Amino acid sequence: MDVVQLSLTNLRCGYGSFTIPSYSINQTIIKPTLVAVLGKNGSGKSTLLRTIAGLQKPLEGNISIQNQNIKKLKVKQRACFVSYMPSFNPKIHFITTEEYVKLGWYPHSNKALEHEKMEQVLTDLDLIEKRNHFLNQLSDGEMQRAAIARNIIQDSPIMIFDEANSHLDPKHQQKIFEIFYRLVNEQQKIVLFSTHMAKESLHYAHKIWLLAEDQLISKIPEQIIIDKDLENNQLSFNLPQFKLVQTKHKIHIRLIGDGIPFQYTRYAFLRYGIETVCNKQCAFSVIIQQNPNARFIWLVKKEGIVIKEFLDLSELIEFLLIN
Repeated sequence: MDVVQLSLTNLRCGYGSFTIPSYSINQTIIKPTLVAVLGKNGSGKSTLLRTIAGLQKPLEGNISIQNQNIKKLKVKQRACFVSYMPSFNPKIHFITTEEYVKLGWYPHSNKALEHEKMEQVLTDLDLIEKRNHFLNQLSDGEMQRAAIARNIIQDSPIMIFDEANSHLDPKHQQKIFEIFYRLVNEQQKIVLFSTHMAKESLHYAHKIWLLAEDQLISKIPEQIIIDKDLENNQLSFNLPQFKLVQTKHKIHIRLIGDGIPFQYTRYAFLRYGIETVCNKQCAFSVIIQQNPNARFIWLVKKEGIVIKEFLDLSELIEFLLIN
């Protein structure tokens, strides 16, 4: 299935008269994207993900996939678009790991599950040797990996994982981030996952949805760091030293600035194929400044004249790539 569009319009989630998060959400995803949903305990991460998956009715607003309201889709239709892994996955008695993982294929039961697909998923999640074990014979971490495998086997264009990294040892926590990244970049999926692993999320995710007290902050990881959004929402962490992604350079620009804003703007540019070391005539110069409200802005200069300014780093990147 081609990449689908996911839209949240004036969405309010919660229970009865209790709204969580306490505000409306408007977001649209139109391309393969890895979205990390961050927030303090009780901020509404699980409620939001359950609502997007169609397992909980929104209090207000709409969720649409390919311009279809999710409420109008039958369960099996919805499952062909969206898969969901909850934060808690019970160990069902008298069912093996492989049988449990195969349950994810139910929406596609009109066609056979390819043997190679099952083998690949079990291999990726280190479950080959556990395939014939009953679920109640698995450790909590193995059960968590089986639940992740079941969600991946469903092969929906939108995959949702709630606290997928819980119960996992450090090796498998890292591996899950790598699997999510490949699902997006190699299989063109939209992947949303909630986690408390902020540092790793900032390294792997294309977009961060931070559930703050009064709004959903949606930015690319580098701008989340530049604007200190995590610290401002009592989510402390150590600044990650991003690996410089080897992306084929599409354009060259001159970047002017200093400190953390310069460092992480450069990381973002390199991730999207924008080279900032310019020893020749460049079409654009980008200058990083602070405005009177102490927010960082990016000024784009062409032939010595400021032609545009941006508060959103992702919008700046899009502008540079299409111009």
